[in-house]
Amino acid sequence: MKTKMLSLVASLMLLNAPYASASEAPSIFSKYELKQIAKGRDKFLIRLNDEFKRRASDGVFTQSMLDREEQWSLAKARAFFAADILSYDFNSDRVIDGKDYASLSALMSERKLKSVQATLSKIDEAGNGDGKVSFEELYRYSSDAAQHHKDKKKRQDRLMRFDADHDGKVVFEDILQALDQVPVKQSPSTEETETAEKPAQTPKTKAAAVETKKQACILPQPSEKAEIIFLSGSASKALSSVAVNGFEEETTAASINIESGDKPLFIISAFSGSVVLKFTGETSRIEKLVVSELDGKRQGIVGLKANQVEFTAQKNCAPPYIGNPKSGRALLAESRLSLVLGHAIDKVIAARSIQNIGLPSGTSAKRERLGIDYSKRDPRSKIENKFRGFYPYGVEQFEVADVIASGKVAVYDILPNIAGLIQLLDAGSLSVTEDEYFIIKKPIAHFPAGMHGAFGGTFLLEKGVPLPAGDLGHAVVYDLATGKCLDGFRCLQ
Repeated sequence: MKTKMLSLVASLMLLNAPYASASEAPSIFSKYELKQIAKGRDKFLIRLNDEFKRRASDGVFTQSMLDREEQWSLAKARAFFAADILSYDFNSDRVIDGKDYASLSALMSERKLKSVQATLSKIDEAGNGDGKVSFEELYRYSSDAAQHHKDKKKRQDRLMRFDADHDGKVVFEDILQALDQVPVKQSPSTEETETAEKPAQTPKTKAAAVETKKQACILPQPSEKAEIIFLSGSASKALSSVAVNGFEEETTAASINIESGDKPLFIISAFSGSVVLKFTGETSRIEKLVVSELDGKRQGIVGLKANQVEFTAQKNCAPPYIGNPKSGRALLAESRLSLVLGHAIDKVIAARSIQNIGLPSGTSAKRERLGIDYSKRDPRSKIENKFRGFYPYGVEQFEVADVIASGKVAVYDILPNIAGLIQLLDAGSLSVTEDEYFIIKKPIAHFPAGMHGAFGGTFLLEKGVPLPAGDLGHAVVYDLATGKCLDGFRCLQ
């Protein structure tokens, strides 16, 4: 029996051992993962450790556990495919027939009705072909569609791939051994060289660093006079013109005004998504801004000097997102931070949406919002109104050189979700139909990021135009030349 899972501290110690000098990286890691490992082994291991503990609470992940996960995933997919069709059973008699078609025809456009009828005919033909869709036929159809989707997206499980001895079990040591086989890059960066040359430093804390089974929390220390603020929330009402976490993820924006006062401010910020924070006002009051970047969510900082900002991804300092200053998560964060800083937290400011806030008061200021024009009902205006509804503060424009960040900052070539669609419409790469289908008329580098939920859509690819790269999310693409579905979660062909 293999030993129980090592603590993360011991795991990180193992990573300092010499690595195998293999000429080729192990195939179980993708090219993207190898890049992440090269950027930071510790961060990569922490993410794997979190997933392992979530899926294997007792320290062992087995094939039977994976089978249960996949069975549940299949059941949820089956329910998803069946949901829309069930909504067409107007009289609740468990059969969709001519009476239901009559009701549908009064509510849908002719084009949409034909699409629905084609789907229902397909289900009926796969059954008994009696011109009706029974509950049994629908269940068989949704089961087949779910299985088809599962087979199409089939890939090796992230944890079971570490089962090198094929005993149907994975413990955390297996992950460590696999990562140990990835060779260290031959030309370390300047930052890594400088770090290697620096002697280990003792944390300058009044109380010793908080030791847990995960790791220690080590933060810079506030001065005696500093007012300590923990700021946590989300910023989803404005988009950023620059990405701080790659083009594949949405970066939002928020403004923070530092109010006048005598006390220096020591601020710890943690947000639920990637965001650019623009600081204005008496920014010289900020003694230190500690940016907590957990779960891969990055922050960009504008309006401060580099020596005022410090980034950390330490897991035990505070939860990444609170939302409610009176929650248990807020109390836990306050307790942990107070201990590691040797000073009580003066104020916890948490909100589900932080857009334009004053510190240290925590007062939200009014901002000019983009108004929705309900008088215009053409497709383009509907899309713009949808954007204004989700992002009433529009797109905040930033210069890359002004953004302080822990990673690469770049201007979006195509803005996320609805903003990106509007951008592509303006460029003539897309056009939109009356029922809000998007026709891809010219080559596009990639789909906009974040096309999930309400941001998903239906795309029609014109003949000769290549299928764009990128994550479709909940969108779907059809080939206008053949009428076939090319890609997307609801692609049934």
